[in-house]
Amino acid sequence: MTEKLQSLIDYVNNGNIEFIKDFFGSLESFLNYIGRKGLIHELDIINNELEFEDEVNKIALAIKEHNPEKFREYVLESLSDVTYENGEYYVTLNDKSKLAYLFCDSGRNGMSQSTISEILDGEWDFDFWDTTDNVYRDVIQELNKDNLIYLSKKISEELSDVEVEPETELLEEIAEEQGHPEYVTLTPELIHDRIFNDENSTKSILNETNNIKSDLYSLHNRAYASAYEDEVYSGIMDELETFFDMRYSEWVTVPSSVNPNKSHIYFKVKITNFDSEISDYLNNAKNYSEPLSNYGDYLSILSENISYGSINCLNYYAPDYADWSKTKENINELFGDYL
Repeated sequence: MTEKLQSLIDYVNNGNIEFIKDFFGSLESFLNYIGRKGLIHELDIINNELEFEDEVNKIALAIKEHNPEKFREYVLESLSDVTYENGEYYVTLNDKSKLAYLFCDSGRNGMSQSTISEILDGEWDFDFWDTTDNVYRDVIQELNKDNLIYLSKKISEELSDVEVEPETELLEEIAEEQGHPEYVTLTPELIHDRIFNDENSTKSILNETNNIKSDLYSLHNRAYASAYEDEVYSGIMDELETFFDMRYSEWVTVPSSVNPNKSHIYFKVKITNFDSEISDYLNNAKNYSEPLSNYGDYLSILSENISYGSINCLNYYAPDYADWSKTKENINELFGDYL
């Protein structure tokens, strides 16, 4: 590099950019020139952001074009939540709920940022009440073989000393068969093979129990809530796929840099379209003295791109009801927790 060219680069590093514009006709011409010469790395953007003033993002774009490795060094220095591993960029957050700020907060019927934040943080209460008005239809008829057998035994054990009044046609028939028309004696087999096939008779014997009926209602409430929660969480994750590859996300433990006996837990996820999002921001703000370090983190850069309108905020619309197949699956999985 000639002494004259070195002095021109020094002019830029010292903030005397107007001189360069006069000499080359434009800053872009100078940047393309030293880029072709393989000297773009001589522009010390990490230490001279303030000196570059309104031209800082134009210079960043030129470095990105001509020296990607130098640009990567600048980006990683500017954005504290970004790491580069095996050719991929990752964002690391101390609070997963921060991802909520990528969602719209005024969309018609869309879920609010605050609600999404609580869901991502595990703080949202998904408890539902009165999710069914018929536990025979929505619980008992959906139980698998093992759970149905267990429920038969549970009811039989609780009512073993109870003479059940025959309030239905089926129970009257059974009482007659047992030789005492005024009451029914229950067995697990009788309940499983005959009574569970009749809704009114099943409801009748459940009314004789102390807690089994209410436990079945509670089971449905929890199964429904869990199904709804899973669907909502999955839907939010699907929306975040716009900016991140959620398949490559994990909680990581990082030792404290201050106290070796302590550690911190962070949420880490792979970024998609990192280069294009950074380029969008630099182009959006190329005439402003707003370098990447002004924001300091990748989520803020995405938020700025949303503000500029180069990308859209995310929208998630919660379902009206929980998925029934998942609710049914949960009923059988959670059965043992309630009975």
